[in-house]
Amino acid sequence: MQCIQFCMQMPGNNELSIQERAHLLKLGAHEVALLRLAYRYEPEEDKLYLSNGACVDEHTLMTQGFGCYGHTFLQFCRIFSRLELTIEEFVLLCCIVFFSYDRIEGQATRVKVEELQTRYCEIERLHIARNRNNDPMHFTKLLLLLSKLRALDALIAERLLCLQMNTDGQVQKCIFEVLHREATNVVVDMEIDFLDAVDTKPDYSWLDYSSNEQQITTTTVVSLPSQQTIINNHNK
Repeated sequence: MQCIQFCMQMPGNNELSIQERAHLLKLGAHEVALLRLAYRYEPEEDKLYLSNGACVDEHTLMTQGFGCYGHTFLQFCRIFSRLELTIEEFVLLCCIVFFSYDRIEGQATRVKVEELQTRYCEIERLHIARNRNNDPMHFTKLLLLLSKLRALDALIAERLLCLQMNTDGQVQKCIFEVLHREATNVVVDMEIDFLDAVDTKPDYSWLDYSSNEQQITTTTVVSLPSQQTIINNHNK
């Protein structure tokens, strides 16, 4: 719930209609939640420290919901922590992730969200250029991680939704709505009081397979999920 409130308070939301805000919240809040979780990673202990003070290691992630993706997510956290983001850089990155216009179908809303994301990208780029002139590739490194974050978002949301559908666990309606990505299940207002009935349970057995690690090459494709692709030929 804290993450949902955080997303709703992002500057720029007031430029969108209530329906547009609800739709954007449904599609982007979980990805921002993963990013906030990664920011709480403590590299010296290789653990995550939650806002309630709880400490979470890789084993806990894998056994308490993330399954095989717990290992993959912790790998992401390790890479993310090396960037040593300031709180300003992190908040701007959350806004860039949340206002991803490629997730929006309606052209009018898509244009509005694109303008917001472009604005935040430029602010982030200028902030980094001013404060990290010794690392000209820092902004590019941030964008590089977003594609992996987007993939993790889809996989983990699918797994958590599967757990809720196939167990007796209860989850708040707004959280269920964020996890459920079907286009036919879009909220109609900010109260999020509409949910399509789930009559069938798809086969999610493939989620038990271990994810394969990808090799990093010297030619890296850097792309913000909703921006044009940039090719950088360099060694990290």
